[in-house]
Amino acid sequence: GFGNITPQQRSDAFTNLEQFKSYPGRVAACVEMIGCSSLQIAGGAGNAPSDVTVPGKLYALGVIQEFLKVGYNSLNESDRGQLRSSIVLAARQLAMPVNGSSIKMNDSTRILAVKIAALLADLALREFPQRWQTFVSDLFSPVSNGGIWCEAGADAGGNTTGVKISLECLKLITEDCTDSDYNARISTTRRNDILLGMNEMSKLMLPPLFELLSKQYGDVNNAKSTLLAMNQYLASNGRTVVQMAPDERAEYQQQIDRRDAAGGIV
Repeated sequence: GFGNITPQQRSDAFTNLEQFKSYPGRVAACVEMIGCSSLQIAGGAGNAPSDVTVPGKLYALGVIQEFLKVGYNSLNESDRGQLRSSIVLAARQLAMPVNGSSIKMNDSTRILAVKIAALLADLALREFPQRWQTFVSDLFSPVSNGGIWCEAGADAGGNTTGVKISLECLKLITEDCTDSDYNARISTTRRNDILLGMNEMSKLMLPPLFELLSKQYGDVNNAKSTLLAMNQYLASNGRTVVQMAPDERAEYQQQIDRRDAAGGIV
Protein backbone atom coordinates (compact mmCIF):
# COMPACT_ATOMS: atom_id res chain seq x y z
CA GLY A 1 0.00 0.00 0.00
CA PHE A 2 2.96 2.35 0.63
CA GLY A 3 5.41 1.03 -1.94
CA ASN A 4 5.73 4.41 -3.66
CA ILE A 5 7.13 6.17 -0.58
CA THR A 6 10.69 7.36 -1.14
CA PRO A 7 13.54 6.83 1.34
CA GLN A 8 13.53 10.56 2.04
CA GLN A 9 9.83 10.50 2.88
CA ARG A 10 10.41 7.59 5.24
CA SER A 11 13.25 9.47 6.89
CA ASP A 12 11.11 12.58 7.27
CA ALA A 13 8.27 10.56 8.75
CA PHE A 14 10.61 8.95 11.28
CA THR A 15 11.97 12.37 12.25
CA ASN A 16 8.45 13.71 12.75
CA LEU A 17 7.48 10.77 14.94
CA GLU A 18 10.58 11.26 17.08
CA GLN A 19 9.94 15.00 17.41
CA PHE A 20 6.35 14.34 18.39
CA LYS A 21 7.60 12.55 21.52
CA SER A 22 8.65 15.95 22.95
CA TYR A 23 5.51 17.82 21.81
CA PRO A 24 3.73 19.32 24.88
CA GLY A 25 0.31 18.05 23.75
CA ARG A 26 1.48 14.54 22.94
CA VAL A 27 -0.30 12.79 25.81
CA ALA A 28 -3.71 14.26 24.99
CA ALA A 29 -3.22 13.38 21.31
CA CYS A 30 -2.20 9.82 22.18
CA VAL A 31 -5.15 9.40 24.53
CA GLU A 32 -7.42 10.38 21.65
CA MET A 33 -5.67 7.91 19.34
CA ILE A 34 -6.02 4.90 21.60
CA GLY A 35 -9.67 5.78 22.19
CA CYS A 36 -10.44 5.31 18.48
CA SER A 37 -11.80 1.94 17.44
CA SER A 38 -9.67 2.13 14.28
CA LEU A 39 -7.01 4.38 12.75
CA GLN A 40 -6.76 4.93 9.00
CA ILE A 41 -4.68 7.11 6.72
CA ALA A 42 -4.83 7.81 3.00
CA GLY A 43 -2.11 6.40 0.83
CA GLY A 44 -3.07 2.84 0.09
CA ALA A 45 -3.65 1.36 -3.35
CA GLY A 46 -5.47 3.93 -5.43
CA ASN A 47 -5.13 6.35 -2.50
CA ALA A 48 -7.62 4.21 -0.56
CA PRO A 49 -7.51 4.39 3.25
CA SER A 50 -5.02 2.04 4.87
CA ASP A 51 -5.61 0.59 8.32
CA VAL A 52 -2.86 1.56 10.76
CA THR A 53 -4.72 0.75 13.98
CA VAL A 54 -2.12 -1.60 15.44
CA PRO A 55 1.07 0.39 14.66
CA GLY A 56 -0.69 3.66 15.49
CA LYS A 57 -1.90 2.49 18.88
CA LEU A 58 1.40 0.82 19.69
CA TYR A 59 3.16 4.11 18.98
CA ALA A 60 0.66 6.06 21.11
CA LEU A 61 0.95 3.58 23.99
CA GLY A 62 4.73 3.76 23.76
CA VAL A 63 4.66 7.56 24.00
CA ILE A 64 2.41 7.36 27.06
CA GLN A 65 4.64 4.74 28.66
CA GLU A 66 7.66 7.01 28.28
CA PHE A 67 5.68 9.93 29.69
CA LEU A 68 4.92 7.93 32.83
CA LYS A 69 8.64 7.88 33.58
CA VAL A 70 9.23 11.62 33.26
CA GLY A 71 6.00 13.59 33.52
CA TYR A 72 3.30 11.61 35.28
CA ASN A 73 3.94 13.08 38.71
CA SER A 74 3.26 16.56 37.35
CA LEU A 75 -0.33 15.68 36.37
CA ASN A 76 -3.23 16.76 38.54
CA GLU A 77 -5.72 14.23 39.90
CA SER A 78 -8.22 14.82 37.10
CA ASP A 79 -5.66 14.29 34.34
CA ARG A 80 -4.38 11.14 36.03
CA GLY A 81 -7.89 9.74 36.18
CA GLN A 82 -8.46 10.54 32.52
CA LEU A 83 -5.23 8.83 31.55
CA ARG A 84 -6.14 5.70 33.53
CA SER A 85 -9.59 5.64 31.96
CA SER A 86 -8.13 5.88 28.47
CA ILE A 87 -5.92 2.82 29.01
CA VAL A 88 -8.82 0.85 30.47
CA LEU A 89 -10.91 1.88 27.44
CA ALA A 90 -8.21 0.60 25.11
CA ALA A 91 -8.28 -2.71 26.99
CA ARG A 92 -12.08 -2.85 26.79
CA GLN A 93 -11.97 -2.36 23.02
CA LEU A 94 -9.82 -5.49 22.72
CA ALA A 95 -11.90 -7.37 25.29
CA MET A 96 -15.28 -6.85 23.64
CA PRO A 97 -16.81 -10.25 22.77
CA VAL A 98 -17.13 -10.99 19.07
CA ASN A 99 -19.65 -13.41 17.62
CA GLY A 100 -17.89 -16.28 15.97
CA SER A 101 -14.57 -15.17 17.43
CA SER A 102 -11.59 -17.24 16.43
CA ILE A 103 -10.23 -19.64 19.00
CA LYS A 104 -6.75 -18.27 18.30
CA MET A 105 -5.85 -14.70 19.22
CA ASN A 106 -4.27 -12.99 16.22
CA ASP A 107 -0.77 -11.56 16.51
CA SER A 108 -1.89 -7.92 16.26
CA THR A 109 -4.30 -8.32 19.15
CA ARG A 110 -1.67 -10.14 21.20
CA ILE A 111 0.90 -7.38 20.71
CA LEU A 112 -1.54 -4.66 21.71
CA ALA A 113 -2.78 -6.68 24.69
CA VAL A 114 0.74 -7.12 26.08
CA LYS A 115 1.48 -3.39 25.70
CA ILE A 116 -1.77 -2.40 27.38
CA ALA A 117 -1.19 -4.84 30.24
CA ALA A 118 2.24 -3.30 30.85
CA LEU A 119 0.74 0.19 31.01
CA LEU A 120 -2.02 -0.90 33.37
CA ALA A 121 0.60 -2.46 35.64
CA ASP A 122 2.71 0.72 35.56
CA LEU A 123 -0.30 2.82 36.53
CA ALA A 124 -1.38 0.40 39.26
CA LEU A 125 2.08 0.45 40.82
CA ARG A 126 1.74 4.24 41.10
CA GLU A 127 -1.93 4.61 41.99
CA PHE A 128 -3.43 1.47 43.55
CA PRO A 129 -5.11 1.32 45.99
CA GLN A 130 -5.25 4.92 47.26
CA ARG A 131 -5.93 6.80 44.01
CA TRP A 132 -7.16 3.98 41.81
CA GLN A 133 -9.80 2.35 43.94
CA THR A 134 -11.61 0.79 40.98
CA PHE A 135 -8.53 -1.02 39.67
CA VAL A 136 -9.68 -4.53 40.61
CA SER A 137 -13.25 -4.02 39.39
CA ASP A 138 -11.93 -2.50 36.15
CA LEU A 139 -10.00 -5.71 35.50
CA PHE A 140 -12.24 -8.39 37.00
CA SER A 141 -15.74 -7.19 36.13
CA PRO A 142 -17.11 -8.62 32.87
CA VAL A 143 -17.23 -6.40 29.81
CA SER A 144 -21.02 -6.18 30.12
CA ASN A 145 -20.54 -4.65 33.57
CA GLY A 146 -17.88 -2.10 32.66
CA GLY A 147 -14.72 -4.18 33.11
CA ILE A 148 -12.46 -6.14 30.78
CA TRP A 149 -13.03 -9.68 32.11
CA CYS A 150 -14.81 -12.21 29.91
CA GLU A 151 -18.45 -13.14 30.32
CA ALA A 152 -19.20 -16.23 32.36
CA GLY A 153 -18.82 -19.38 30.28
CA ALA A 154 -16.77 -17.74 27.52
CA ASP A 155 -14.59 -20.00 25.41
CA ALA A 156 -10.85 -19.36 25.34
CA GLY A 157 -9.56 -17.31 22.45
CA GLY A 158 -10.70 -13.98 21.09
CA ASN A 159 -13.40 -13.62 23.74
CA THR A 160 -10.92 -13.99 26.60
CA THR A 161 -8.52 -11.27 25.47
CA GLY A 162 -9.48 -9.15 28.48
CA VAL A 163 -8.68 -12.06 30.78
CA LYS A 164 -5.20 -12.34 29.32
CA ILE A 165 -4.64 -8.59 29.75
CA SER A 166 -5.75 -8.82 33.38
CA LEU A 167 -3.58 -11.83 34.18
CA GLU A 168 -0.53 -10.36 32.42
CA CYS A 169 -1.04 -7.14 34.38
CA LEU A 170 -1.23 -9.03 37.68
CA LYS A 171 1.88 -11.02 36.77
CA LEU A 172 3.86 -7.82 36.18
CA ILE A 173 2.62 -6.30 39.44
CA THR A 174 3.55 -9.47 41.32
CA GLU A 175 7.04 -9.43 39.85
CA ASP A 176 7.51 -5.83 40.97
CA CYS A 177 6.23 -6.59 44.47
CA THR A 178 8.72 -9.37 45.19
CA ASP A 179 11.27 -9.13 47.98
CA SER A 180 12.96 -5.72 47.92
CA ASP A 181 16.33 -7.47 48.27
CA TYR A 182 15.89 -8.57 44.66
CA ASN A 183 13.73 -5.79 43.24
CA ALA A 184 14.21 -2.14 44.10
CA ARG A 185 11.94 -0.68 41.42
CA ILE A 186 9.32 0.44 43.96
CA SER A 187 9.66 1.44 47.59
CA THR A 188 8.82 -0.85 50.48
CA THR A 189 5.95 1.45 51.44
CA ARG A 190 4.39 1.25 47.98
CA ARG A 191 4.95 -2.49 47.87
CA ASN A 192 3.15 -2.95 51.18
CA ASP A 193 0.28 -0.68 50.12
CA ILE A 194 -0.23 -2.66 46.93
CA LEU A 195 -0.12 -6.05 48.66
CA LEU A 196 -2.55 -4.92 51.35
CA GLY A 197 -4.87 -3.58 48.66
CA MET A 198 -4.71 -6.87 46.75
CA ASN A 199 -5.49 -8.85 49.87
CA GLU A 200 -8.45 -6.60 50.62
CA MET A 201 -9.77 -6.96 47.06
CA SER A 202 -9.18 -10.72 46.79
CA LYS A 203 -12.89 -11.36 47.38
CA LEU A 204 -13.57 -9.66 44.05
CA MET A 205 -10.76 -11.46 42.22
CA LEU A 206 -11.07 -15.07 43.32
CA PRO A 207 -14.66 -15.91 42.21
CA PRO A 208 -14.16 -14.96 38.53
CA LEU A 209 -10.75 -16.65 38.55
CA PHE A 210 -12.26 -19.86 39.94
CA GLU A 211 -15.10 -19.78 37.39
CA LEU A 212 -12.66 -19.17 34.55
CA LEU A 213 -10.26 -21.96 35.53
CA SER A 214 -13.12 -24.41 36.09
CA LYS A 215 -14.51 -23.70 32.63
CA GLN A 216 -11.17 -23.84 30.84
CA TYR A 217 -10.05 -27.00 32.69
CA GLY A 218 -13.28 -28.67 31.60
CA ASP A 219 -12.74 -27.53 28.02
CA VAL A 220 -9.22 -28.97 28.01
CA ASN A 221 -10.47 -32.36 29.20
CA ASN A 222 -13.41 -32.38 26.80
CA ALA A 223 -11.18 -31.55 23.83
CA LYS A 224 -8.69 -34.24 24.84
CA SER A 225 -11.49 -36.79 25.15
CA THR A 226 -12.86 -35.84 21.73
CA LEU A 227 -9.41 -36.13 20.14
CA LEU A 228 -8.92 -39.54 21.75
CA ALA A 229 -12.29 -40.74 20.47
CA MET A 230 -11.49 -39.47 16.97
CA ASN A 231 -8.12 -41.26 16.98
CA GLN A 232 -9.75 -44.48 18.18
CA TYR A 233 -12.38 -44.21 15.45
CA LEU A 234 -9.69 -43.75 12.81
CA ALA A 235 -7.71 -46.71 14.14
CA SER A 236 -10.80 -48.92 14.11
CA ASN A 237 -11.21 -48.13 10.42
CA GLY A 238 -7.57 -48.66 9.59
CA ARG A 239 -6.94 -44.97 8.94
CA THR A 240 -4.58 -42.34 10.32
CA VAL A 241 -4.88 -38.59 10.83
CA VAL A 242 -3.29 -37.86 7.44
CA GLN A 243 -6.07 -39.90 5.79
CA MET A 244 -8.88 -37.80 7.26
CA ALA A 245 -11.54 -36.29 5.03
CA PRO A 246 -11.49 -32.46 4.86
CA ASP A 247 -14.45 -32.05 7.26
CA GLU A 248 -12.89 -34.50 9.71
CA ARG A 249 -9.55 -32.69 9.55
CA ALA A 250 -11.25 -29.34 10.22
CA GLU A 251 -13.03 -30.74 13.29
CA TYR A 252 -9.82 -32.39 14.50
CA GLN A 253 -7.88 -29.12 14.21
CA GLN A 254 -10.67 -27.24 15.95
CA GLN A 255 -10.39 -29.56 18.94
CA ILE A 256 -6.61 -29.11 19.01
CA ASP A 257 -7.02 -25.32 18.95
CA ARG A 258 -9.65 -25.46 21.70
CA ARG A 259 -7.44 -27.68 23.86
CA ASP A 260 -4.40 -25.44 23.38
CA ALA A 261 -6.30 -22.17 23.92
CA ALA A 262 -7.95 -23.35 27.13
CA GLY A 263 -4.71 -24.98 28.28
CA GLY A 264 -2.88 -21.69 27.76
CA ILE A 265 -5.14 -20.06 30.33
CA VAL A 266 -5.07 -22.94 32.81
